[in-house]
Amino acid sequence: MRALSMSALCLVSVLAACGPKPAAQQPQPAAPQAAAPCPDDGPRFAATGLCTGRISNYYDPEALLPEPKIDAPAGRECRWAFVETPMIDEALIYRAVACKDGATNLDFGAGAHRAGLFYKTSAFFKDVKPDTEIVKVFLASDKDPQSPLKERIAELPPAERAKCVIKPANIQGWPKDALWITYNDDAAKSLSKGEVNSVCGEYGMDEDSQRFWLLRQGYAFFFDLGQEQSDIDPESFLVFAKGADGNWGPKQ
Repeated sequence: MRALSMSALCLVSVLAACGPKPAAQQPQPAAPQAAAPCPDDGPRFAATGLCTGRISNYYDPEALLPEPKIDAPAGRECRWAFVETPMIDEALIYRAVACKDGATNLDFGAGAHRAGLFYKTSAFFKDVKPDTEIVKVFLASDKDPQSPLKERIAELPPAERAKCVIKPANIQGWPKDALWITYNDDAAKSLSKGEVNSVCGEYGMDEDSQRFWLLRQGYAFFFDLGQEQSDIDPESFLVFAKGADGNWGPKQ
């Protein structure tokens, strides 16, 4: 069974700490105001209210080019489109494959120690099981963005732990800032050249899968995308938050 969402856990915490307020003290919500039309008359994202047609303006152009090739089955018309996944009081925006007969979107859910991104729908994988987790999400320390990776290394058996370090992945087709947990230079000499190697536990390097880490905006995202072409673009992961002025923008 899927864990309670982080927003549900936060709500329980708030209610437990504060207790119910008398009805007379409850603030009256302001009447909702209709958002102005987008300049291109296109739609807005549901959570942030940002114009979908203008979202690329928030990105470094180099992060979106070149656009990954889509190897769609013959007869299917597919493209990359920006989608939004709410994350409690923040939102994740990213590129995902959208086809005429179905599009990819992810759900966010959280447990006691970490969160995850799960398939809600998939453009490619029609038989994907509900709530299939493809990205594990950890909060990183303000002082050390690599803290979740170091914690995963610390959980390994001592003999394996001594061999494992954090390195840039440097794999063609992966994000330029992708990291993985792999063997140090001396330990790597023991790896077989003719076999598929997997080291440093479930969060470590696996030569038979697209497994890597991205450190973004206070989060450590661990991707496990398997062998096939992915229908999400990890390079485009960008977390948005609401500022003091009420406007949404990339989280600082």
